[in-house]
Amino acid sequence: MKLRLSVLSAAAVAGLACSLPANAIPVFGGMGNGGFELTIDGFIRAEVAGRVDAPRNWNNQNGNPFNNQTLFRQAYVPPNLFTNFDQLGALGIPTTPPIRWSSVPLPNVPGVLNNAAENVRRGDFVQTQNTELNYAILRTDFNTTMRFGHGFTLTAKVRAMFQPDVYDGFHASSLDAYQGGIATGSHVGPSQLYGGGPNFFQYVVDGDNHPVPLEWSGKNYLVYFPALVLEYSHGSMNLRIGNQQIAWGQAIFLRVFDVPNGLDLRQHLLLDRGLEEFSNIRVPSPSIRLQYQVTDNVLLDSFVEKFQPSYLPNPNTPYNLIPSQFTIRDTYYTGGYSRWTSLNGGFRLKADYGNWGWQLGFVRGYNPMGAYAWSETGIARGLQGGPGSVGQTVNTLYAAKLPNCGALYSPSTCRLYPDNATNFTHSPFVSGPGGVYTAQEWDWYASNVRVSSIGALNAAINEYPSARDTYGSPVTNNVDRDAELSTFFAAAGGSLRGSLDRRYFQENDFLAGLTYVTSSNIAFLDQIIVNLEAQYTPKFHFLLSQDASASYYARNNYKIAIDLDKWYRFFEKLPSTFVVLEAMTSQRADLVGRCLCGYGGTPTQPAQGISGNANYVVLGAMQPFANKLFTFEFASLYDPRGGILVQPGLVWNPGHNIEVYGAFNYINGHMYGNPNDNLLSSLDFAQEAFLRVTYQFSM
Repeated sequence: MKLRLSVLSAAAVAGLACSLPANAIPVFGGMGNGGFELTIDGFIRAEVAGRVDAPRNWNNQNGNPFNNQTLFRQAYVPPNLFTNFDQLGALGIPTTPPIRWSSVPLPNVPGVLNNAAENVRRGDFVQTQNTELNYAILRTDFNTTMRFGHGFTLTAKVRAMFQPDVYDGFHASSLDAYQGGIATGSHVGPSQLYGGGPNFFQYVVDGDNHPVPLEWSGKNYLVYFPALVLEYSHGSMNLRIGNQQIAWGQAIFLRVFDVPNGLDLRQHLLLDRGLEEFSNIRVPSPSIRLQYQVTDNVLLDSFVEKFQPSYLPNPNTPYNLIPSQFTIRDTYYTGGYSRWTSLNGGFRLKADYGNWGWQLGFVRGYNPMGAYAWSETGIARGLQGGPGSVGQTVNTLYAAKLPNCGALYSPSTCRLYPDNATNFTHSPFVSGPGGVYTAQEWDWYASNVRVSSIGALNAAINEYPSARDTYGSPVTNNVDRDAELSTFFAAAGGSLRGSLDRRYFQENDFLAGLTYVTSSNIAFLDQIIVNLEAQYTPKFHFLLSQDASASYYARNNYKIAIDLDKWYRFFEKLPSTFVVLEAMTSQRADLVGRCLCGYGGTPTQPAQGISGNANYVVLGAMQPFANKLFTFEFASLYDPRGGILVQPGLVWNPGHNIEVYGAFNYINGHMYGNPNDNLLSSLDFAQEAFLRVTYQFSM
């Protein structure tokens, strides 16, 4: 079903539909002057998905693989604790060769220094849950279409979803007894996300409780209008005004031309029915779309819309993609991106000449995925620990430094802020439970999310004077990296939580495409639809750069995809089979926008990036059975660097407007090579069986 929207109020549409009895909603004939036609249809659907032979989601607190590991951490003397080496020599500390982070371990001294060397087990603070069921959703779509005389059509689609607490999620209150609990400061968004249990549906931003027009949501429910649009057609012109989705692409998994709208990934990521393409998860936006048939062969398709970003799964929900040791502040509202003056716009020209066709397009708009980078926590909380702990020692040394040194500032002798708690409001880290506890945990997660473990640490130190003010300094090797991290975590009295901002940047997308329909005497090679699409984006902003720098690196990037579609009758006694084969190459970013420069890390080696482009291959097929009672479906995404997603599915149509669809999402991101060289190892946790039962109705 195509999704179309309207600027008219939802109340007016729903009121008209509800005022007529279900068995008496008329269809008025005659679409001439004053003609009117009303149609109502929709469906009710139950969906359920369960984890099968897959690890728990490691991005969530309860699925962290380090919960059940006991690891040793050792604190060290910071290299810039003292002004010069003579002071160290007076203390009997050798200074030749020059002191590094890993040079001088701090000893445990009874009654003086307590936690300089200790064993830490993350699971002593955060419990591991063994949830098998990822989600169970009850969903309904209710569609109303009203056609008036003189070319007007009003379309309204309302969608409602409810998910009970079937997923055994993490509750922040369980950590209130440690390090003062998880703090979020005065920020509205983080307090909603990290202050309670799993929030399945709300798109949460800092400073605004209602950032999405025509959407109402809570932790367990979501109601919104995928379509509410007034359409006017006259001659060669079609004009649509309202909240609408704009679909410029038809590919499975891959998006090149399909740039007008972001994606709503809160429900099931990209793991729903693959052959549906993106029809159910494009984010609708208030917009104006004009299509005009310039000539018999050339169509102009243009739009202007209010910017709406992609919606990602929230922390500690089944499909969360961002490690929950980090607090995310979405600046969609506070950064001014939610204003009605923040617009996307573009056009494409599409032409067909016999077997050939071409497309040219341009879109200027905000990248809907956004970009994540280090940010200040805004939380006034110093280092933790009792008397004689590393944390209290650092707090004492910090207070002893001279204030207001101006041009004579040195992190060894001067401080920037009145106390260490104030200092941490300007730092990308804050002491608190449920963060990173050990260097090993830091290193593993850095490679897993595709950043450099050394680069990310150095960026947080180099770009935030507050980090240097508490004796942080850049490192150049793995040994010093782990020594500095262990010292930080020991000083925190447990763990440190990181702080990231999500921001959005305007970009220019240049689009070009060719289409060809083959002709051949060989049946299998005849009537293959070949689509070639290309996108070039100067200064593309990565979803995540190699070091999560607040500089938000941008680089030129291109994507090229080829798509081949074919209906072919392989079996005489069966209907024709639909087959689609796609391939895409992307210059500097992966399929979700992460920089390839952050690929290739391991738990012991920082990311060095990968040479060459990111490449993906998609194969899909649909085979109805003779009586069409059953239909076999297949969709797959292959990353040649060692990852694959395969989705076999079966549709059963028993009649009576009922459809049953079952599928299995097989995901293997470690077939060969380094798993952090391919896209799909990030989704290994999402291998699952999936079932949906749908009842369709019409009036």
